[in-house]
Amino acid sequence: MSSVRELMRGELIGLMARVVMSSHPPLVGVEGRIIDETKNLLVLRTKRGDKKIPKSTSVFLITSPDGNEVKIDGIKIIGRPEDRIRKYR
Repeated sequence: MSSVRELMRGELIGLMARVVMSSHPPLVGVEGRIIDETKNLLVLRTKRGDKKIPKSTSVFLITSPDGNEVKIDGIKIIGRPEDRIRKYR
């Protein structure tokens, strides 16, 4: 079973994600495959195109490689992906 810590140690690109909370209401419910990650954004490929979602104002439900859904507060994943992976080893 995947945990938040296990997801934070790995690569998020390629996983499915849905925005479950956001300070920007139109983003709630946006879902798609994570195609890019920057220090402050997750980019989701949705049915309506690519959407840039700020990490700092969102909570994500991410489907792990084993199919479990894990809720992650975007605040916890702010930073460069390579730094986050090193931090949680």
